[in-house]
Amino acid sequence: MTTNDIDAIRPATDLLIAQMRETLGEIQAHEHPTRGEDFYCLNLVSWLGERMGPVLRRLADEQSETFKWRQKHTALADEFTAEATRLQAELAETRAALDHANRELAGTRADRDSAVKANTAWANQVDAKDVDGPWKALIVHEGYTEDDFSELNPDDEVDIVIVRDTALPDDEGRMPGTYKSADVAFKTEDIYVDGDGGTDGPTMFARAQAMSAGLNAAEVA
Repeated sequence: MTTNDIDAIRPATDLLIAQMRETLGEIQAHEHPTRGEDFYCLNLVSWLGERMGPVLRRLADEQSETFKWRQKHTALADEFTAEATRLQAELAETRAALDHANRELAGTRADRDSAVKANTAWANQVDAKDVDGPWKALIVHEGYTEDDFSELNPDDEVDIVIVRDTALPDDEGRMPGTYKSADVAFKTEDIYVDGDGGTDGPTMFARAQAMSAGLNAAEVA
């Protein structure tokens, strides 16, 4: 039987497969003659032979489906492997970027701490009486002064100012709505408490303290 012959045949049904299984059982179970031809068996074998075409067609179809299934799942496995490799590469890049960001953050904080120390040291070089002069360095948050940054959040925005006389806050720490422009020596607005190194709140306030000390020293001189 050729491939073309098989293609022209319908595959065996489940019912036919069951009937052929019963026929095989009958061949095995009946009493075979001790002499002469076993026409009963020959009959059954002939019946089976006539129906082998559909069986072969069904077998060929199932082999074809198995091959397609293997191809499909092999392709899916390759796709999943490629996706896993891509995700692993992205994860490695993300980790590298995170490590780089952490190193930069550590450097930024070190620069900020260094700037705060340097500006604080500059302010400490000025006599205490000069710091207590008319010029005051102040932290202003939402219109009120703050003694320090302990009660503020890292993402809060503050103004750092150096003021005197009409620009000073009232007893409740509220900044005036109007003042003489000559009474404001320095003002920088919307500074993040925990901003970039050198421009964060603590660093800017340390600089302002040093500047106000210098202004007060000049007033005395």
